[in-house]
Amino acid sequence: MIVKPSRIIKKLKTDKKMPKQEKVYDIGLSILRPFFAYIVIMTHCYNYKYLSKKWKVIYRKSERFFFPVRVLFIMSFYFSYKTIISSNYKKKYDRFIRLFIPYFIWPTIFYFLDKILKRFISFGGLITIKSLIKQYLIGAPVIGPLWYHTIMILYYILLNINVIIFKNSYNFIAIVISIVAFIVQYNGINQKFIKKYDIDYKRTYGRIAEIAPSILIGFLIASSGLMSFFRKYKLRVFVICTLINYFLIKYDIFIQNTGTDYAGVKSYLISIFIFIGFSVFPSEKVKNKIIIKIIKILTNYTAGVYYLHLPLSRYLKSKIISIKKRTFKGCGLLYILSYLICFFGDLILGRTRLKNLFV
Repeated sequence: MIVKPSRIIKKLKTDKKMPKQEKVYDIGLSILRPFFAYIVIMTHCYNYKYLSKKWKVIYRKSERFFFPVRVLFIMSFYFSYKTIISSNYKKKYDRFIRLFIPYFIWPTIFYFLDKILKRFISFGGLITIKSLIKQYLIGAPVIGPLWYHTIMILYYILLNINVIIFKNSYNFIAIVISIVAFIVQYNGINQKFIKKYDIDYKRTYGRIAEIAPSILIGFLIASSGLMSFFRKYKLRVFVICTLINYFLIKYDIFIQNTGTDYAGVKSYLISIFIFIGFSVFPSEKVKNKIIIKIIKILTNYTAGVYYLHLPLSRYLKSKIISIKKRTFKGCGLLYILSYLICFFGDLILGRTRLKNLFV
């Protein structure tokens, strides 16, 4: 029997053990997370009377297209893409639980903490059962930033349904949803719909349309595979993204629709180019394991900081803890306090699903 050379070569290729490619930690997007978390704390807690005239002008110009949360939405759905299109329903369920745990448990914890403080040291009474129920429905007012999770959960479910029903055309449906959401903002339908509600409902309901393009941009970038192309030309892409954002911020090329803080063409474009610019960071060139470990430690609990900073800031007004939170230093201390709670919480609960309260 004559064995064909092609079969021998095929056999050798099959038997050869290929070394596993080491997974590269994404430094570029990781370092954005704590920076953005601090900006969010500044937005909620900083007293801008401390800024110089020059910085006040920069702040007033930049707050019209406040971008960190938009970038975080793009990042979240960019990285969720594989789970959403997967046929592995356990992965889909795990992702849903990861979103649901902080959304439901943190408000409950603060509700009972508030009752304990009121009962034993005559401080508290900030949270009523009515406000807690409202929190479960719309992500506010007990922990205001959880409106973010309301919309995350809503679109996570919507995109999963989209993929299940429209198996071969889910990208097209995602584009249609994005365009419809964009039109709804700019023709005033969104504002007419939400104006009858109070501020908490207005923010959550209004942002369902305003945030949709950011979410679907992240989903579609992942689906298109564009990042593989961009990473071939890292330096050029980073420089181009930086220059485009410079001109977008400096010049009023587009009419900026403010809505409930997350509308506008300029806002979307800046967010996209920040995301792409930091995505092409050459993480593989950072070989020092100590530096990578430090970055991981610093970026580990940004989700928990985001959940905790605002409810904690309310209690910092009390006589129990005295921190002047309305300064750069105070916002930094608030970040550190939120981070430490997450760090020790993770030490205790890190082997359970409750880990998702902190990371």
